[in-house]
Amino acid sequence: MQKVVVTGMGLATAAGLQVKPFWEKIVAGQSAVASIRTMDVTDFPTQVGAEIDLEALETFLPSKNSSRLSRISKFACYAARQAIDDAVGPGASLQQSAGVFIGCSQGGYVESEPFFNKHFAKKAVSPYAILKPMNSAPATNVSIQCNLHGPVITIDTACSSANHAVGLASMMIASGNLRQAVVGGVDTVFSPAVFHNWCALYAMTRQNALPAKACKPFSKNRDGTVLGEGAGMVVLESEESALARGAHIYGEIAGYGQSGDAFHLTQSTADGLSAAISHALQQAKVCPEEVDYINAHATGTLANDATETLAIKQVFGEHAYQIPISGIKPVMGHTLAASAALELIVCLLALRDGVVPPTINYEEADPACDLDYVTEGARRHQPKVCLSNSFGFGGSNAVLVIKKYA
Repeated sequence: MQKVVVTGMGLATAAGLQVKPFWEKIVAGQSAVASIRTMDVTDFPTQVGAEIDLEALETFLPSKNSSRLSRISKFACYAARQAIDDAVGPGASLQQSAGVFIGCSQGGYVESEPFFNKHFAKKAVSPYAILKPMNSAPATNVSIQCNLHGPVITIDTACSSANHAVGLASMMIASGNLRQAVVGGVDTVFSPAVFHNWCALYAMTRQNALPAKACKPFSKNRDGTVLGEGAGMVVLESEESALARGAHIYGEIAGYGQSGDAFHLTQSTADGLSAAISHALQQAKVCPEEVDYINAHATGTLANDATETLAIKQVFGEHAYQIPISGIKPVMGHTLAASAALELIVCLLALRDGVVPPTINYEEADPACDLDYVTEGARRHQPKVCLSNSFGFGGSNAVLVIKKYA
């Protein structure tokens, strides 16, 4: 079996449209959450989010194709091109046989909203009314724009989508069925109907007065998550392929664990989460005591943060109290299907730079959340084995083990 390594990274987020500024904001704990500006949310209980400046991003896209791309396809193509440039050089291409594996969940709803509005108003609709809202559109457009002829696969398991995409691509590469792939996630929720319905779930913070401090993972006074949008993409390839071309290697995807809660559409179970963590460690052939950093799912909801804490304790026992744990969603927003890809990038940068980012906005100790959440600011640390947790609505759990490459 081949080792699977990461050789390129790219992203598009409210916290930065390039890896460097994004990482700087994550490490500094500088939140990109603000009052929502792209739509009228006056009557909504939640009025904050982490939105991308689309005009700034569009300057990097080929103008002839831009009108045919949905918002999320623009994010995906931008991030994918960035990752490929990082892996093989600006303007260069991956092997034509490379695959595309992208997680996407809510973005199609956002794109379909204006078409439905036109339909019910009996106005003419665009010939792209079917093609732009497809959740498979981002993967398809990345394949077309980057001339990649390998498997093109879209995965939707809600917030865990990108980790499952990484896991599936890694298995194909490890088995020798694929040499290279662009892999990640993309999502958005910023349209009136979609965002309004998210408000109805009572899962989002309602602390609108101070947007940057609204999401408070693991803090006792947390009241919900804050939504964001964006894309995270990495180039995965076999170790053999990477070494043959002298590529820079950021890290190794050493393990992928998955499980289903079979319990509830929105509430996770500690047993389900711990099963996915255990499976990832087993596949990576890593002992729990070897894990020295966890990037937590950490949505900032009352139930999720406590359940994730319990799951970590179930797997790691007393060692759980020795592991630095970060939740970065208060900085970039909960980007849903894209979140796990962006958190993978954070793990790789922590391995590279010897620093783990903080969990910002922690204000009150919660007896149910009593681990080391790096609440004092970024910490100098030299992790060698990272765990990245991702848990989706419907109980689909996906966990990655990322190792420093030697």
